Amino acid sequence: MDKCISFYCDGSWMQSASGNKFEMVNPWNGEKLGTLVEPTKAEVEMVVKNAVDTFETARLSPEQRFEILSRTAALMKARLREIATVIAKDCGKPIRDAEVEVKRAITTFQVSAEEAKRMYGYTEELSAPEGMDYTLGFTVREPVGVVCAITPFNFPLNLAAHKIAPALAAGNTVVFKPSEQTVNTAVLLVDLLAEAGLPKGF
Repeated sequence: MDKCISFYCDGSWMQSASGNKFEMVNPWNGEKLGTLVEPTKAEVEMVVKNAVDTFETARLSPEQRFEILSRTAALMKARLREIATVIAKDCGKPIRDAEVEVKRAITTFQVSAEEAKRMYGYTEELSAPEGMDYTLGFTVREPVGVVCAITPFNFPLNLAAHKIAPALAAGNTVVFKPSEQTVNTAVLLVDLLAEAGLPKGF
């Protein structure tokens, strides 16, 4: 049965009204992997607006971000061979190299999870102006907002991890645009994040 993929918004996979379709095939043997329906401009704008609205109305604590990213890494580790097989089919990569990529992505999520707990500013004493005993300066770290993660086909999981995991660790929301050649890997990553507890809209 043909698998038809379109876009993900507010916690759900949705079908596009667009008629623009791309056949996804294994570049090694030509095996058909599914059909990608390209979202319309209005649908892309809906996804972006959802990410903006989520950022403005909902925040995850450092502990929540740590837990979600850690669980994502654990899920990847438990399903390493399955994920590697999807990568291998998507971009024609040898299964051995695909497994190495999954392991690198696991490390990326683990490191990002740890950093989520260390996103804080600092305070330091400054040179006091004349007439004052001392002054203090402080910084506050804040997320920038919505991060757009655009990734190529050659490392579809690890390069996505390098963009998405740090962005989430810092408290941002993410709009993810993978290569049309490796959509199945992107779908699997999004589903893993949702299974790990990432709330809708992030």
